[in-house]
Amino acid sequence: MLSWLGALGTLRYRIPYGVCHTDEAFYSALPYSFLIGNRPYLDERTVHQNAGILLVPLYRLYLAIAGSSDGIILFNRYLYLTYVAVASLLTWRLVRRIANFSSGCWAAALLVCFGYFNLFTLGYNMMGALGFICGVLLSAHALLGARPGRELFVANLFFLSAIFSYPALFIVLLPYNLAVVAWLYWKCPSATMKSGLFGLGSALLAALAIFVPFAFWFAGPRYERVHGLQVGQGYGLLSGLSRLDFYHSPAWGWRPALLAFSALFVLVPLACRWLQRGVWLVAPLSALSCLACYRLGFDLGAITKAMFFFMAIPVLAPVCVALNREWPHGRFLLVLVWAPSVLSMLVSTYSSGNGWFAALLGALGAVISGVAAFGALLEARAASNVKAGQAYQFVLIAFAGACLALEVHSMFAYVYSQTITPFASHDTRVKSGPMRGTIGTSAHAEFAETIHRDLKDAAEHGQTLTIFDSFPSGYLSTKLRPKTWSLWIIWGIPVPLRKQLMAETFGDPAQLPELVLKIGIEPESKPLWPKYERGHYHKLLERKEFGYVIMQRNDLRAK
Repeated sequence: MLSWLGALGTLRYRIPYGVCHTDEAFYSALPYSFLIGNRPYLDERTVHQNAGILLVPLYRLYLAIAGSSDGIILFNRYLYLTYVAVASLLTWRLVRRIANFSSGCWAAALLVCFGYFNLFTLGYNMMGALGFICGVLLSAHALLGARPGRELFVANLFFLSAIFSYPALFIVLLPYNLAVVAWLYWKCPSATMKSGLFGLGSALLAALAIFVPFAFWFAGPRYERVHGLQVGQGYGLLSGLSRLDFYHSPAWGWRPALLAFSALFVLVPLACRWLQRGVWLVAPLSALSCLACYRLGFDLGAITKAMFFFMAIPVLAPVCVALNREWPHGRFLLVLVWAPSVLSMLVSTYSSGNGWFAALLGALGAVISGVAAFGALLEARAASNVKAGQAYQFVLIAFAGACLALEVHSMFAYVYSQTITPFASHDTRVKSGPMRGTIGTSAHAEFAETIHRDLKDAAEHGQTLTIFDSFPSGYLSTKLRPKTWSLWIIWGIPVPLRKQLMAETFGDPAQLPELVLKIGIEPESKPLWPKYERGHYHKLLERKEFGYVIMQRNDLRAK
């Protein structure tokens, strides 16, 4: 229990650190933009906005209470903490039932300290990952009961939120629910099967009631605008399968750490299964070996240092189940928790521009099933080797504790931001603006406060705003309507599509944005924007020390 509570406390402490104006700000700018007048799928064309739509009610509540967008980034981080706490509770509940109390606490703790790029915030990635794992945990727990219908219905509501946020997960959801139906048919009594099928059927009707009207509403211009950009960005195409080519990907260079962790996840269960004496030695050796494998990956290109641990952890569960054939829940765990996790790791790799880095999004189920199966193996060995019973408990504490230690170290070893800085240098709290309450370096804090103040002052001179490039946090400082095809303009699309988007958005001089923030201009936008700016804008404010300038439309000069 202490490990679980300690993990939650650690995440709570870590939550404020980091000032990110790109990915994280984009996640919050989407729901905020809809609340100030942007139209989903028309003014914003990325599919990532789906997660933002789900967050709109919570953001509406925040704005009603706070009165402004100040601190809204930190608000999202606490939403993440809450969601993770719920997922960890579901983890403990399932693992405690199929393994034991101690394993449940360790599994919950390891889930809490999971970090995807160390972005501890709710966006399309983590809403997809957390929604899916909650659905898996609820489904698996439901099938252990006599009346699974209600819980299966709730599980599929989580699944719906997951696939709406991260649509590629539908590839996993379909076979998973078929596996649930098969389990109900082959493994459950008639009454249980009927209850489960009723729950699944009710969930299907609810999904149809939601998505059929949505499909009719989405069809037409909304679909065409979103689909055109997604194809241009390479999402959902068969060519994306090339990301699964491990040999020709950057992941090929990760072999030493992946193989080392994989060997560890095989050898530790084997040692626990075969040793009759000296079992206690496995505890320090496994812990030290785990940390050594972790250290091995430091120089192999991982963004977060625990990445290789999460990528290799799927090895642990099937090994432990194979060595503990008498465990009644072994096949259940592999089919209903481990297998969907492995499949979702592959789906995330295929569907994400991050390639194999994105495999971590699917790893949560593998972590949970690995700890559960390992805990069950140790419990079985303790029952058959009574003299070494305490030693097996010591092994679980040492091994799982080492895994948790490396996760915690990884959380603090890297802070996601535009510039890589040591964690210790983040010692200044932002005092105003959407980043209020977050903690960054003194330079990060000064920049965040200054650009927020400048945008607030400039907002008195206009009603619409465009930002070039890659600075979605700028849209959070005011109530200026974004004039763009995406709050985060990413130029990794074909040149003809770039020109088309620019013409559709800025082609009519009367529709040009009243204010333009130019910051971090990328080479791709330099030849595209000047022809729209020329003769229409003047410089309102420039901060050379921070590298940005705010332009105002000429016809507003006298106002």
